Amino acid sequence: MRNQFWYMWAETKRKERYYIHYQGLARILNAILTLSCCVAATFSLINWGVWGTVPLVWSVVAAASQFVQVANPIFPFSKQLVAFRFLLPYLSNALILIESDWNKLHYLGVYSETDIEGLIQKWQSEVDNMISSYVGNTWMPPIERFADRAEDERDTFMDHKRGHSEKEVYNARPKTE
Repeated sequence: MRNQFWYMWAETKRKERYYIHYQGLARILNAILTLSCCVAATFSLINWGVWGTVPLVWSVVAAASQFVQVANPIFPFSKQLVAFRFLLPYLSNALILIESDWNKLHYLGVYSETDIEGLIQKWQSEVDNMISSYVGNTWMPPIERFADRAEDERDTFMDHKRGHSEKEVYNARPKTE
């Protein structure tokens, strides 16, 4: 059961890292769109005002950039940003609590096999509920490079935790002379 708990913790960490990378992409896309609209509207108004040539073209460019700005909330990456803004703090908090349960399980041995199984079900259910509540049906095509990065970061994190706990267990054992 301990190995299953460890796997559940590692899988939750991988999900967190994947969503963090996805959030980064959504932020970049949102910034590009916002900056592009701002530049298009500004230059179209400047060109129209300074040279006064082809006012119809410049007014269409300005109107189109304003329309895109108004429609921004319905774009998938905008919805993703909102979902991640709420999901990631809860997921981070869940990981802290999972680590706390792991420490109780690993160092104190306060949980029986049945308790561990209950904890696994509890955390899997809570994490799945968080993801379905905040991400839900938000369009998110899988991105392989984010999955690979998330796995690498998860492995690094879990290796650190494993090494840290093994060192503590080794250092805490009674010394024999």
